Amino acid sequence: MTNMNPDKKDLGYILYPRQRPHAPGYARLDVILRTIPTEHHFDPLQVHLSVVTPDHDVIRLTVEHPWPRPKDYPVCAGPVELVDLKGKHLGAFTFGGAVHIQPEEEHTTLVLTSPAPILLPAEGPLDRILVEEVEIIFAQRQAAQEATPDLYEKHLAEAPPLELYHAMLATILERYRHLPYSENELILKFKHTLRAEIEAVQDQLSELHRRSIEGLL
Repeated sequence: MTNMNPDKKDLGYILYPRQRPHAPGYARLDVILRTIPTEHHFDPLQVHLSVVTPDHDVIRLTVEHPWPRPKDYPVCAGPVELVDLKGKHLGAFTFGGAVHIQPEEEHTTLVLTSPAPILLPAEGPLDRILVEEVEIIFAQRQAAQEATPDLYEKHLAEAPPLELYHAMLATILERYRHLPYSENELILKFKHTLRAEIEAVQDQLSELHRRSIEGLL
């Protein structure tokens, strides 16, 4: 799971190829944490992400080097934040998945994987728009469950990543269908990406696993 090309070990983070040519985001994200920066690139000092504990609680975990021992966690959907030694932040977003933390003498490697794309808004405008839209929907669903916040968090932790991704895509596309037509090239490309991704993901999900966002959260 942590196999890495030796000539890439001096990088701060590594993005793995997209799952489909039209897919946003990436299939895997490796983050290499060190106490001594290389000063050749973005040098992460910490990673913040939400994980699910064995007691099924959602906690915000901070990973840094040194790390005591190898550890695996299910990851809850939400933001992933990389912070470097100069205080610069790099944001990512996951629909859930798994994280493996592998400590070594000189560095600690964090490997984030998911069946749904891992988004980096800084890498391109499509990722940025998708993250913005998803965060709006999360806020709406959380507001709808305001009376039972623990239940919302439980549903979020239990949501299968690919099904959650599909539900988000369908919800966003439906919203865009009710907006005035736009000839903006980026918006047209975004809508095309939504349609293509919905079709691709549907082929991987049975009809029983195509719940609406209201059915998931």
